[in-house]
Amino acid sequence: WASCFMVTLGSLYTVCSGLHGVVWTDVMQSGLIFIAIAFVVGKALVTASIPDEFIVSLPNKSSSALATDKPSYTNYTTTRDDWLNLAPKWDLELDTDTTYSNFNHFILLLLFYTIKTTTEGSGGPTGYMFQRYMATSSDRAAGLMSAMWVQLLAFRWPFIAAVAVLGLNYSQNTAFIEDPEQVLPIVLSKLVPTGL
Repeated sequence: WASCFMVTLGSLYTVCSGLHGVVWTDVMQSGLIFIAIAFVVGKALVTASIPDEFIVSLPNKSSSALATDKPSYTNYTTTRDDWLNLAPKWDLELDTDTTYSNFNHFILLLLFYTIKTTTEGSGGPTGYMFQRYMATSSDRAAGLMSAMWVQLLAFRWPFIAAVAVLGLNYSQNTAFIEDPEQVLPIVLSKLVPTGL
C-alpha cells in the first residue's frame, strides 16, 4: 500500500504543480545533494590522509562466466604521487590478469570518450533533460540552463575523490576493503551519518 500511496501522491503532485513544481523539486534536491557533497569533501579534507605507499585491490579476470564463482583480487601497490598526479600516464601498467587492465591506455580512452560525448551532445538533448530544454522560453534560456548544469555537475568530481580518499583511509586504518565496488557503500554506511 505504501508504494501505491507514493505513486498516487507523486502523480497528483506532478499534475497539480506542472513544470513549476518540477523546477522547485530540482532546486530542493540540488540543495540537499550539495550539503551532502560539502560534508563528505570536508570530512575527507579534515580526517583522511593518503600514505606515501599503499595497497589497493584489483579484481581479476574471471576464468569462467558463472556468476556463482567467488571473485578473486590482486593486491596492487601504488603511491600518493601516482594518485595526486594531475597529468595521466599514457600506460598505467596494470597487471593484464586484472579487469582494470582494460584501462592501461587511459589517455586513448579519454580521447575516445571525449569524441563520443561531443558527438552525442551535438545531437541535442535526450532523455530526462529533453523536457527541461523544451520548456525553456528561448535559446538563451536553454543555453543558461546548460551552463548551470555543467557547473552543478562539476561538484561530483570532488565528491568522488573524497569517497576514494575516505575509502582508502578506512581500508588502511580500519579494515582492508578487498572489493573496489564496496568502497562507496562502506564509506556511506560507516563514515557518513545516517540520513545525510
